Amino acid sequence: MRLLRQLAKDEWTTVHIVSHDERLREIADRVLWLADRKLEEIASLERDPVCGMLAAPNRAVMHEHPGKKLFF
Repeated sequence: MRLLRQLAKDEWTTVHIVSHDERLREIADRVLWLADRKLEEIASLERDPVCGMLAAPNRAVMHEHPGKKLFF
């Protein structure tokens, strides 16, 4: 990963990585989520409190718990 990042920096280019590996989020400059043929910023997603899956608030079921909104 460091090699790809350095290559992108040296060559002024972009590297796209498609993966389910959560560890890549730590080193990526930008992370997108593909759902229903649309890319979304990972920051705009909410984590399901039961299974840990990321969910888009506009397509998830929302439940209000005292002081907090939960998305499923």
